[in-house]
Amino acid sequence: MIQNVNEPSFALFLYGSVANLKRAAEREGKRWAAQYGETKTFPTPFTESISAGTVVWTNNISDLRPEVAQWRTYFTRRLAEAIDDALDWENYAQVNADFEAFTLKFPWGALDAAVAHVFPNSIARVSRRIESVLTLWMPLDSLRYVDRDLRPIDFAQLMRNHYGSLLEMWLDRHSTDLRTDLKRAVDVMQGSREEVVRSKVVAALSHLAREDARICNRDRFGDPVWLSEEVSKLRPEIFDNMATGYMPDLLRNLIIMDESIGEKKRGQAT
Repeated sequence: MIQNVNEPSFALFLYGSVANLKRAAEREGKRWAAQYGETKTFPTPFTESISAGTVVWTNNISDLRPEVAQWRTYFTRRLAEAIDDALDWENYAQVNADFEAFTLKFPWGALDAAVAHVFPNSIARVSRRIESVLTLWMPLDSLRYVDRDLRPIDFAQLMRNHYGSLLEMWLDRHSTDLRTDLKRAVDVMQGSREEVVRSKVVAALSHLAREDARICNRDRFGDPVWLSEEVSKLRPEIFDNMATGYMPDLLRNLIIMDESIGEKKRGQAT
């Protein structure tokens, strides 16, 4: 039988019930950790071709039928945790970076890295994730996905859901071709100087402050000079993690900054 090159192949340890996949992740984690400990490489997994239209679960939150055997790519993350655990979490940041670099070569790995947003979400790391997805776009586009909601969506919508804020942050104009926009955004990000990146982060935080009802000090965040100074004080890893427009990171740091302003005001009042 001739395999359709447009059909993706997924690792076999990503198909099954949740209970079976937990056991598979633990078993594979030990095997992968053993090889990594010896050679700093990972074993190439056995795979199976998936026919067009197959529904894949990418998020455990929306996976409401754990007893049903189906493709669950979010167990890629569980495998990474199992590897770290088998290695007693020694040098886990490097292990995780090596694991992602290896799995990005496969459709299932590129898919999970793109939607998991595992720290760090720096420009360098996110650019590699998007570039891998763009390379594997055609086979991944043949499937449907259940991600944050229960309704299956196509691959383009999945990427819009996860990278719409990145495109808003980095592109002044959008085209009708999502793949072109993602590639252009990566090129712009990678070619930007630090001051340009900072200005993008400042603009994103200021916009969020105006839109989120939980923010108490909107006037402060409306001052770009003050906000730029505050952003420049952030630890590099925190700043880098906001530079790609990942909304949870932007919002989390915005709320932290807002609460810090409130604490200073209360301190001055006493």
